[in-house]
Amino acid sequence: MMPTYAPNDITLVIVYGDNTHIVGGYTETAMISAVTNNPRHTMYTSADNRSCRIRHGDNSKTLTISLNQTSYSNDILWAIHQEDCETSEGWFQVLLKDNNGRTVMSSNDCYIITPPATTVSNGIEAREWQIYVHNPIEHIGGNDQIPPSEVVTLGNLGYTPDSRWTS
Repeated sequence: MMPTYAPNDITLVIVYGDNTHIVGGYTETAMISAVTNNPRHTMYTSADNRSCRIRHGDNSKTLTISLNQTSYSNDILWAIHQEDCETSEGWFQVLLKDNNGRTVMSSNDCYIITPPATTVSNGIEAREWQIYVHNPIEHIGGNDQIPPSEVVTLGNLGYTPDSRWTS
């Protein structure tokens, strides 16, 4: 079966207190990106050329959400950000899921880093929200069926894919 990626099957859910919001109104080109803030490992080399790898505990990410200026999700994110500015209680939960694939990311400890720049023009502009994601639980996967030989390899690496993804 041919793999399918469908941008409209990407779900980003924000849970703030008792409120749940499914983000929508993305830009046409860059919807969501999740970038690791710091490398998990760095190399240290001493003066006598002995080296070691240093493992860092920070696995945080910056999630950038690109919304059209017309999206009502801007209002939700702005309200959360304003609440955080006033009370310092703007922490929320995030769930990002490819409903047509295996990629998923979640965290219970997120906040809006800074509101987006505001640009107005004679067209639709993007609002890029940056969210700090602390200690995400994630799996970066594909949308294709996994051949049996690779299922074995994944098992040896400690990952067992759901049976709907094995051919």
